[in-house]
Amino acid sequence: MEGCGSCFARGFLIIFNIIFVLLGLGFVIAGAVFKFGTDLVKDEVSRVLDDIPTDIVDNVSLGSILNSLAIVFMAVGAIMLLVGLLGCCGACCKARPLLVGYAIVVSLVLIVQIVGIGLFFGLRPDFEKFVNKGFSKLFEQYKTPGSGSDAVKATSRSLDGLFSLMNCCGFNNSDDITKHAGWNIGNPTFMVPQGCCRKYDIGDQKTDTEDMLKCLKRPNSINSYEETGCYPKLESLISQYSDVFIGVGITVLIVELLCIMFAFCVCCDVSRDSMV
Repeated sequence: MEGCGSCFARGFLIIFNIIFVLLGLGFVIAGAVFKFGTDLVKDEVSRVLDDIPTDIVDNVSLGSILNSLAIVFMAVGAIMLLVGLLGCCGACCKARPLLVGYAIVVSLVLIVQIVGIGLFFGLRPDFEKFVNKGFSKLFEQYKTPGSGSDAVKATSRSLDGLFSLMNCCGFNNSDDITKHAGWNIGNPTFMVPQGCCRKYDIGDQKTDTEDMLKCLKRPNSINSYEETGCYPKLESLISQYSDVFIGVGITVLIVELLCIMFAFCVCCDVSRDSMV
């Protein structure tokens, strides 16, 4: 006969794993949309990501890495679906082999997550250097409109689009671009890239307006983003939600521990029933 504790454990496992299955499905859909739904990503942003070298493997760009991450999302989602179904079916049918397999898989996931958290905090400074190096090489190619090869012009337009989209300029500030000799060879009077101007619009080709020229020639904190770096802005955005990330992470770890405990609890109840 099933006790109250075992009944609660089964209910918890069933409800949680149904949610887990839905989350897995969400990961698969999100990965598929990012991988195949190219219309949802701005062309300018996609192009600039493809232009950013990573220095990990030759001819590998940040865009290709993000594209691979979409595949990882789909793979992770598929695994979540299978694990969720394993736990849900094991709890519903009181199938001991399924529950043991489920507990082992969740335990392995828990270990991987703990190791991943440790690596994240340990390698975080190196990640900033890695991204900065890749962007620095890209910034060296920036040229003002009307100068450079077609490839350079495409890269410059992509960077302008990225700066305008994120409301920032350079990695740390506009100096990351303006320090390179010849960046404004086509327009020597320009002091910042077009994308760093607050009035700039990706789809607007009228760059000779009075406000635009004032920003390009005499940029300040009011009419431009020259002092706002893209990486610090991204870090600030992440920091705003760091408490949420930490809270969610701790909650996930606790829930996983409970799933392991409840799976073995149901297994023990099944074993007792089989001996009666």
